[in-house]
Amino acid sequence: MEKFIFKGNWTPTIELKEFICLTNSELINRLLKEKQLQGLFKVQITDFTDNNPDPFTEQINAVNFLINNQIKILKSLLNYIKNEIYPKYKTFISQDEYPDSYPELNTIDDLFNLLAINEVFINTESKESSAYIVFSFNSCLDYEHGLCITMHENRCIDWCEMGNLDNEKILLDGGRTDVSKTNFDDAQVNYDGVFSPNKKFNNLKPWQVDLAEDTFKKLLKSKESAKIIELIDKANWTVETKFPLSYVDLTYLSCNYLNKDVAEYLIKKGANIDSLNYWCETGLLFNIKNFADSKWQASSYKENNLEKFNLYENQANSYIPKIKLFLELGANPESCNIYKESYKQILIKKWREDFLISSGIIENIESFLKIDTNNSNS
Repeated sequence: MEKFIFKGNWTPTIELKEFICLTNSELINRLLKEKQLQGLFKVQITDFTDNNPDPFTEQINAVNFLINNQIKILKSLLNYIKNEIYPKYKTFISQDEYPDSYPELNTIDDLFNLLAINEVFINTESKESSAYIVFSFNSCLDYEHGLCITMHENRCIDWCEMGNLDNEKILLDGGRTDVSKTNFDDAQVNYDGVFSPNKKFNNLKPWQVDLAEDTFKKLLKSKESAKIIELIDKANWTVETKFPLSYVDLTYLSCNYLNKDVAEYLIKKGANIDSLNYWCETGLLFNIKNFADSKWQASSYKENNLEKFNLYENQANSYIPKIKLFLELGANPESCNIYKESYKQILIKKWREDFLISSGIIENIESFLKIDTNNSNS
């Protein structure tokens, strides 16, 4: 019987070989595909807002149940979808009109035709020493909204489209978060919204990183660079830390707020100007794509709606200083995503090359690159 050991990572990658049947090639998130096809899945352990550096024991128990009872869980999912979810969906999505939305389900291997895991969450609510688990799926049953299913061990208790699931059924099932266990004496210091790392794992809990993001954003917005640098040093901020909600680091965030002083300071401390966001793209590419998209939108209104044309032109122009700052700080335009593709290769995949040339997008970006080259040579 395998045993999960928590080592400070609230989003560990766990081997779940039997769950490979939940990796439909047409539905799978391409950013997760490589690892999931090897049976490696990311699990998000939901943290409680206290200073305890460890999850609840019930959450660890739930992860262990997940690892050691994969077939039981898959069988329960199969029966629940067949007997509960399919009949409900058929009341508003006709099987005759959309037969491909209802693949036949006879064995757990048939789940491959219906689902691809997007995320797995270990909730703080628990019952009988085990926490509730929420599976988030991409699904041909609902391409747009996907599907979430809540389970307690191998019992399915609720389902909904992604983003709309609540904990009502968990409460009705007797699930609770045991707040009596949340008192934990730790010497973590809160420096005006930025915590020092905990002693056990030398890191922060996700809720503490969220709080730090809010703090840094407010200071970036008010251009308080000296205060941000003071907090970075006082709280011993780790420059590689990514904020859970936006999945970018402080260097990326600083460039998007056009704060060169903070970004330069972080880079001197070892930050990577080409760190990747949730979509595995650099900050430079993110802004180049937004620039190109705004130009595309402007072009569609150029002849018949001057007001909207100017709106999108101004929007495009707002990305220019951000692109220039990323380049000035050393961002690499020839390697802009996890596949190390250049910005030009990526743009040509999304927009026609003739449009990129005629609209001046390529010319504009190339001029930014020349400016950056001249600056670095001076």
